[in-house]
Amino acid sequence: MLLLNVACEKAIEYEVLSGQLIGYVTLFDNNQNNLSDNSGVEIIVEGSNHQIKASTDEDGQFIVDNLKSGIYNFVFNKEGYCQHKIISYQFVGGNKPGTIYQTGLYSLSDIQIDSLEITDLERQYNVAFMVTAVSHQQVNSFSYYRYYLSNEPEISYKNYISTDVAYSFSGTENISFYLEIDTLKFPVGSELYLIMYPTSEAYQFYTDINSGKKIYTSINIYKPSEVANITIPEVEAPWWLK
Repeated sequence: MLLLNVACEKAIEYEVLSGQLIGYVTLFDNNQNNLSDNSGVEIIVEGSNHQIKASTDEDGQFIVDNLKSGIYNFVFNKEGYCQHKIISYQFVGGNKPGTIYQTGLYSLSDIQIDSLEITDLERQYNVAFMVTAVSHQQVNSFSYYRYYLSNEPEISYKNYISTDVAYSFSGTENISFYLEIDTLKFPVGSELYLIMYPTSEAYQFYTDINSGKKIYTSINIYKPSEVANITIPEVEAPWWLK
């Protein structure tokens, strides 16, 4: 006689925890001074089935209630300020509130870059340029500019190969800086494209999950310079490499 044991399988359902998230935002002006009133920042929570929004009070605090455990992106916006994002934040939920510690939001720089020029320094053994940007307005304090390099004319703060920061000092209208080129990234004979943005702070960024590039979030994306370009010249190999 054949005995058959039939096992009834039942799907195990797990409870998805919910909880409270508390975060803090500090607003900064163009000179990186933090403001006393940090209210009015809109926070958009991406990753939920429905749109979740919150806003900061005067102290910069915002609260999201009944948030389900999961992975979220947080987008921070306020008119006149640079947008910032926090990507892939893991929220656990439960009785203990989650916390997003101090996030900075910087005022948009009001500097306009009127012209941009690249000059070949004609070095013997390395490729080097002098970059000069002109702004027909006096800068009232120490200021930052972020520049981006690419081998494509469609260059921007999102589409680039390398990037760095240049500086200007109080009372100056022009900024000039030395730029040495890595010929592994930009081979001899290729075209180099450069663009600059005024920025209120040098290093805050998030990483774009699609491109893997750093997106610096203190630049004024609405006031880019013109795109300057130059051909990478051929230079002589040093004697010790011959």
